Amino acid sequence: MQTNGEALFPKAKVMVDPFHVIAVSNKRMDEARRIEQAVHPGKVQIPKKIFLVGREMLSKEKIAKLDALL
Repeated sequence: MQTNGEALFPKAKVMVDPFHVIAVSNKRMDEARRIEQAVHPGKVQIPKKIFLVGREMLSKEKIAKLDALL
């Protein structure tokens, strides 16, 4: 079944923009973090930045904390 776009542009290729894939992923991770904190108020404090920084940029202590959170 063709969508309207496929009918209009039959030779078009679907492209994925890595920037927007990461942006949406970060948004969903932050959403999950906020939900966890809302479900367990006062018990769970998850820093936002720890999920947004590349693992290779984290110190050994922060990597251990990240692994424990995940």
